[in-house]
Amino acid sequence: MQGNNISTLSELQETLTKMKKRYWNTNSEIKQTEKLIHERKELIDQAENYLQYRDYHKAYKQTKPKKQEDYAERYRTELALYDRAERYLKEHLGSDTKLRPKAWKAEVADLTAQKDRLYREMRSLKEEVAEAETVKRCVEQAIPPTEQRKEKSKTHDVSL
Repeated sequence: MQGNNISTLSELQETLTKMKKRYWNTNSEIKQTEKLIHERKELIDQAENYLQYRDYHKAYKQTKPKKQEDYAERYRTELALYDRAERYLKEHLGSDTKLRPKAWKAEVADLTAQKDRLYREMRSLKEEVAEAETVKRCVEQAIPPTEQRKEKSKTHDVSL
């Protein structure tokens, strides 16, 4: 309490509220980072499928019309994966048609490092909040109820 210049119960409650807010903001930031990681990984997977099965699609287009059906039947899986990847990339890349799997992988690595840092920060905040709540409970038990009411009425008078 002395380290944070806390001398009243209301200051302790205010500090605790700020700590909880930082905890939830960090938690929200983690969720956003995880969502970005998932999106980039899916983009990488689809780009790899697109590149891997592109030759099957080209060969299908170059096959004579009478033999296309046989070719499509023989390489159904590869052509389906290519088509799915092409649709996904068109939908998610928009006008930017250049595939950048190396850049996306670097971004995933950066986001993963950021997520790990945020998790460490969140664990630390969780411990601080738990400690502050314990202190608050101990202080509330040590202060007689009449003095707690006086403390609340002082803060109530000030806020008016």
